[in-house]
Amino acid sequence: MAQQTGNRSRSLRQESSVAFDAVIITLAGAIVTALFQRYAPDAYMDEWFHVPQTQRYCRGDFQHWDPKITTFPGLYLLAAPYARAVAYLQSYVAPEGAEQEACSTGRLRSINVLLAAAYFVLMQQLHRRLHPHTGGETATLIAVVALLLPTHFLYAFLYYTDVGAVTFILASYLAVLHERYHLGALLGVVAVAFRQTNAVWVAFILGTAVLNRALERDMQARRLPAEKQLLHVLCASWRDKAWLVKSLWSLAAIPAAFAAFVLWNGGVAVGDRAHHVPVLHFMQVFYLLLFTVGCLAAVHLAPDRVQLAALHLRRAVRGGHAGKALRLWGSLAGIAWYCVQHYTLAHPFLLADNRHYTFYLWKDFFAVHPGAKFTLLPMYLYSAWSVWHSLIEGSLPVVGVLGLCTASCLTLIPAWLLDFRYFTVPFVMVLLHMKPPTRLQAGMTAGLFVLADAIVVYIFLLRPFKWHDGSIARFMF
Repeated sequence: MAQQTGNRSRSLRQESSVAFDAVIITLAGAIVTALFQRYAPDAYMDEWFHVPQTQRYCRGDFQHWDPKITTFPGLYLLAAPYARAVAYLQSYVAPEGAEQEACSTGRLRSINVLLAAAYFVLMQQLHRRLHPHTGGETATLIAVVALLLPTHFLYAFLYYTDVGAVTFILASYLAVLHERYHLGALLGVVAVAFRQTNAVWVAFILGTAVLNRALERDMQARRLPAEKQLLHVLCASWRDKAWLVKSLWSLAAIPAAFAAFVLWNGGVAVGDRAHHVPVLHFMQVFYLLLFTVGCLAAVHLAPDRVQLAALHLRRAVRGGHAGKALRLWGSLAGIAWYCVQHYTLAHPFLLADNRHYTFYLWKDFFAVHPGAKFTLLPMYLYSAWSVWHSLIEGSLPVVGVLGLCTASCLTLIPAWLLDFRYFTVPFVMVLLHMKPPTRLQAGMTAGLFVLADAIVVYIFLLRPFKWHDGSIARFMF
């Protein structure tokens, strides 16, 4: 009885802490939102398409669709009633300040602040679930790191699909980990309605559910090599097929329906397909690895991690498996060189749009000299080793790590455009499943992210410039 009371008390304290954190995040977000409303109140970039489409939905016009929009209308269907509800409440609180347009840009943007608070809470809960032996303070720091990711943070204050897309896929994952499979499927549908490639992450979540079911009765199987572990999972799943079909059919229906949509539609993008043609862009995987190591430099570039890499290399060269290790890394180096040579692709948007930081990365580095792109080869190889090492020591069995790698490849390789926003979900999944960083490492990362976010927001709001067509332009990712 005393133990139950203690558990209930801890649960209540945890729920109170989560609610408090969510309120603080929302209030802090409201302050930054006020700055955006003051210095950048007008719709900008992709908002030029998202805002008018949502305003049509607000007026009850569901017939017209802007052919330039590439995603499903999940954001609009959620934001339109939200903005109308906010406008209705404001008309009672401050009727003299009520605007004619219920779904104004400012109100529509504010939904992402609430979604960002939910994103923070979900990261907390997922990390606690996946790493139950790690303290709650570490989970909170990890959630802070995820929230402050500089290439994602800015979009919590603009009317973009990014925050909702990652929030709902995390909500689906948490529901599935709690064995609420049909709820997870429903949330997965919403996630796909925000961004189509989330169908791949629903498939990853489905695979995780199958994996957990197959390994929960035989914990020794988690330590098997990849091929034996996969065989064990396949055999266990076949024996348990009736339960799997009954429990997971709704999750499986999502990637199946999406595959059918892609075949019917002739591609992933809903509109503007001329600029979103699927390609083989293998370098996206290496960019993701480098991006992950750069963002988590406190972990991956720490002196002890670099020394460990050197130690592993020496052991591989001098040990009895030297030949195998050299062939493995030689093959990986050869693949990386071939990809750099033949798959370093530049989308026309990347070359022409100087409002994005990637334009300057390309112009001032990759395009300076034909050999410049090869200088990063050693970092690509180190990043591959370091990220793999962190994941193998994390919460996923080796088959799950391979599944995470596969999902990342499927979402990134077909994308022609180099856009750091495409890395958000893969990065968050790596952050969730890798061996947790120390509190010092997580705190250092959060501190660096705060500094980077302050600079990015300052430049966006207070350093606009005139574009070639005379319009106001702002720097962003």
